Amino acid sequence: KGKKGKGFDDAFDDEAEPAAPQEEEEDVNFGAKKGKGKKGKKGKGSGAGSDAAGSAETAAVPAKKAQLVKRAAGSFGEVGPTAAPRSHSDGGTGATVPASTEDGDDDHYEPGFLVELLSADDDIGLTWKVGRVVEADSAQKTFSVQLLGEPHQRGPNGEPLANAPMEYNVMRSDMRLACAHCEKHQLLLAELPLFCDYCKRAMQRPTRKYYQESLEAARAAGSSSTLRLCNSCFHKLRVMEYPVLASELKKISQRDAGMLDWAEFHEQAVPVREGDGPVLSGEEDPRWVQCESCHLWYHFVCGLYDEQSFKDGAGKFFCVSCIQKDATLRPCASWAKHPAESLPHTHLSKHVEDAVAADLAAAGISCEPVHVRVISSVFEQSHCPEDLVQRMWNLGGPYPSEFPYRSKALVAFQKVDGMDIAFFAMYVQEYGSECPPPNTNRVYISYLDSVRYFESEPGRQRTLVYHSVLVAYLAYVRTLGFKWVHIWVEPPKAGDEYIFFARPDQHKKPMKRDKLRSWYVQMLDKAKDRDIVAKFGSMADLYSEMTSIREIPLFHGDQWAITIPELLSRIEQEHQEAASKAGHSAKVDRLNAEEVVQRAQTEIQHLKRHFLVARLKDLDGLPNTDLDPEVTNELANSREVLLGHCQASHWQFNSVRYAQYSTMMLLNNFHRKPRFCVPTCTRGRKEDGSKMVGCDVCDNWFHTSCLGLSDEQAETMKSYVCASCAEVGIAGLAGEEAASKDAAGLPSAAAQVEAATEADSAQVQQLLASAGTDGGLAGRSNPATGADEEATTVDIAALLSTSVAGRGDVAGDAAPEASGAAPGGTGPGAEAAEPARAEAAAGGAAAEGAP
Repeated sequence: KGKKGKGFDDAFDDEAEPAAPQEEEEDVNFGAKKGKGKKGKKGKGSGAGSDAAGSAETAAVPAKKAQLVKRAAGSFGEVGPTAAPRSHSDGGTGATVPASTEDGDDDHYEPGFLVELLSADDDIGLTWKVGRVVEADSAQKTFSVQLLGEPHQRGPNGEPLANAPMEYNVMRSDMRLACAHCEKHQLLLAELPLFCDYCKRAMQRPTRKYYQESLEAARAAGSSSTLRLCNSCFHKLRVMEYPVLASELKKISQRDAGMLDWAEFHEQAVPVREGDGPVLSGEEDPRWVQCESCHLWYHFVCGLYDEQSFKDGAGKFFCVSCIQKDATLRPCASWAKHPAESLPHTHLSKHVEDAVAADLAAAGISCEPVHVRVISSVFEQSHCPEDLVQRMWNLGGPYPSEFPYRSKALVAFQKVDGMDIAFFAMYVQEYGSECPPPNTNRVYISYLDSVRYFESEPGRQRTLVYHSVLVAYLAYVRTLGFKWVHIWVEPPKAGDEYIFFARPDQHKKPMKRDKLRSWYVQMLDKAKDRDIVAKFGSMADLYSEMTSIREIPLFHGDQWAITIPELLSRIEQEHQEAASKAGHSAKVDRLNAEEVVQRAQTEIQHLKRHFLVARLKDLDGLPNTDLDPEVTNELANSREVLLGHCQASHWQFNSVRYAQYSTMMLLNNFHRKPRFCVPTCTRGRKEDGSKMVGCDVCDNWFHTSCLGLSDEQAETMKSYVCASCAEVGIAGLAGEEAASKDAAGLPSAAAQVEAATEADSAQVQQLLASAGTDGGLAGRSNPATGADEEATTVDIAALLSTSVAGRGDVAGDAAPEASGAAPGGTGPGAEAAEPARAEAAAGGAAAEGAP
């Protein structure tokens, strides 16, 4: 598919006309075009794909091998043509490919199933029409199908009319399965964006063609990947002389320019977007799932099926319709297990959510609640190139080589038909008081994006919500002592994507810069009316009296982080050329600061409509401390990673159902993120490069600073058992005996756990050593014996419990069964603890230097 470029414009979608809020709103996108940054690595993904609603396909589109999830719990997987039903451990009937793909058995077309019937049309010839199986004749292997017709030809609940046409004696080969939700067999995936390998720009209309190298030519050149070039780059490179071409080719490939065969680059048409949706690739999503109750079949997307929730046969799948009819089935729904409101709040998210609710109420707008959550809040560094630091030094002394900031991502959710949809997302960069000038106490709004799925009564109130989120955010950062807010007014190009993948309105023309600027000015006016913003204007207004180029802040990925280095390099090169012509030394030791300022002012004046800068109103007292914890998620920490994962997984937003499915997958991912350390961790419960120690029982990892351990202790300790595992081992033993001892005046069980933890750490090491010599445990390297040991969680817990049971002052004489409370559970009294893993993860992800 498409190769991802190094930078994107970001988009902010949806604008209402301020003078007439009840009129139809027009979507707007705005952006901060990202420069070349090294933040984030592309995530892996698997997912599903395309709009569940589209025009009828012709019979010419070939069917693909299907992955099916039969109504028997846990029976999913790919099934080849003419597959026989598979048996399952739970006695299920198995999964087969629907007869629609010309494989499978007739009994899969049960009465009530939706199918597509191959029919002849006078106008368009052979086409597929949707119908419902009424009767199956197993002897003749034929079916009776009632055609449903178009939506306007049906009853109020979508049922076929009494006089709907019937088709009799339909052969199996003339039918294929249809999804009970979208009423289609094919669910086409959205085309991933195509980028030129040389200029890194997206290839889209009005460009009509690009050039793709053949795989054979790439292999002949010793490369496993082909080159894709836009029309202009193709013609530019093919006329280059060999030395120049070789130099340019090294920027995009390791191959020798002499191995490049231009005749093997074939012209390809740039995909065309048709209708109100993304470009479709022609590739199908082959995954199907069957409802346990109604037995109807659904695409994964249409059924809102998350296979991770049903991994290893856990639970049964019920479709949305059956769950809405029977509320007792709701706990089985993937989309109900991790709702947006169950994500933890931060001070920021609570402030913004309350502000949005208040603004909606004040405007008399009725709607489902808007839930706002911070899905990422991590500390980052924006690094300055060494040559820029040196040039800045020459202009006025030392200059920072990096600017620390906090990257935050906020998402707004709303339920549509009872299911969450993420309809607004924002990435910001916060450079606090500890950040050196010129970035001190500045906020950079990096990316905004939205989709048109916010619902309210009266309708078309999206802009009110988006402005409310932004104004509330500005009010919050003002209380933290931030002084300036920077916005890059950069409309994206048509088809660009920023946070949400495959939005339905990508084919529309992007808005003009002046209209986007007006949208921002309206938001800042609201903030000014509420005494949040003192003043705002363009950079030309606020930097008109600039005395040094060092006063311009440089944010990660911002335009000025690219423009300033290029400007200084250009001025230096001009001086070198002038000096060389005059016969002087070409070396430039120091740039003229006044000349640099004049050139920078000219550049700022040229881009005065591109940027807005707001000065926040001064506080009456001292600023608050940002008490929000660090929130980390590998998927959400970087916008590039999030977008890349959504593209790779086809988590699309081109329809309401797709937006519900993609939001469900995102929420499930956010809830399943790994959690390190203790609940009171001050480092966001993540691996951040600091020293960590691993528990020998549960294999969880802990920051030494959060445990109160010094670096020396961490380096010298030979084993460690966390407090939770020690508590699990003791809690099952204490019971009534421990309670009676407490009543007799002995230390409480909790106090004994704390006192015993240190002893347990050493004792586990001894137990492992002795067990290793007996051959009972193997795999993990034991410093005491040199043996390789791989102890299961149950083994170690049993040894620990037996050991603790031997201490009469804690547990008495009886040891618990290993199944009573699995290590890593929730503490004393935990029931139905998660089964212990078969193997302890011996090679845990420790930070550098951790034992």
